[in-house]
Amino acid sequence: MTRASIIICTQNRADNLRRTLAAMAGISVPAGMSVEMIIVDNGSTDETAAVVRDCALANMTVKYALEEHKGKSWALNRGLAEADADILVFTDDDVIPAQDWLTRLCAPIIGGAADAVVGSVKMAPHLDRPWMTETHRAWLADTDGLDARNPERLVGANMAFSRSVLEKIPAFDIELGPGALGFGEETLLSEQMRLAGYRIFAAFDAKVEHHFDENRLEPARWADAAKKRGRIDAYMAHHWAHDTWPNPRWLACVASLQYLRHYLPYSINKPKSGAMPLSLLNATRHLHAAIHYLEVRKKPRNYEKYGLVRRSAAGSDTGRVAKGNPAIAASYPAREGSKV
Repeated sequence: MTRASIIICTQNRADNLRRTLAAMAGISVPAGMSVEMIIVDNGSTDETAAVVRDCALANMTVKYALEEHKGKSWALNRGLAEADADILVFTDDDVIPAQDWLTRLCAPIIGGAADAVVGSVKMAPHLDRPWMTETHRAWLADTDGLDARNPERLVGANMAFSRSVLEKIPAFDIELGPGALGFGEETLLSEQMRLAGYRIFAAFDAKVEHHFDENRLEPARWADAAKKRGRIDAYMAHHWAHDTWPNPRWLACVASLQYLRHYLPYSINKPKSGAMPLSLLNATRHLHAAIHYLEVRKKPRNYEKYGLVRRSAAGSDTGRVAKGNPAIAASYPAREGSKV
């Protein structure tokens, strides 16, 4: 029997989680598959624990885990450590899956066509805006811009991979993702999978509808997203790609001037709603990449060049995640004091 673990990380979103769990009650489970759902609570102070405790699904078991270290990658790694399945499935606490979502998402892995799968993520109709470009949609986790034949990345709201991936790539990077630098945890994982020779497949018939908070459409949230993406660019360049940017202070000065060139006209007629122009988003991203690189270049690199495993185990749960791989587990001792 094939086993699947659905991992959902959440923090202080009890109402959204309740709706997602109710939708999970209606999904079909493939014949010959047993399913567990693991809800990782990243230190919520609302009714999240009670929502999970009161949830009983006929089509799968439900398990609650508390991860007190703040950050989504900490929670994801806790989910990996708690999971005991052949296929690891990931989605968010604000999606509504189609009835056949799980069947279609897991089919390429079960059939041997893929090691990892990205499904379709569509924003809920009431959140769609006519001004959205492909970039705006991608920043909201929409998968419309992905190549169906050769998807360049996984999307955390709808993805799955075989447990065998953990033999080479044992954990998500705890310095990436919400609660840390902001994004990038599945982007790095995708790049690592490709280098390790794993096959990433697009199953866009495996659909979820994304009901993110509407305040993500406000200009300030777009600016914040651009800043975070710039910092991630610098982190990836230094720690993973081992790039050396020439004349970084000069680059920061040039990026500042480019930012002002786009920001000043925008600030004169600054809208109260809607996205920032792509030119300003890109300028903001480049500026913060340059600024963050000045800081990050001074630090020891976390990876060998294009590495699959972090060099340092400090603060990592990798030891508990790397089940079945003693060599990796021995290098990353388990953290004490975790709660379930």
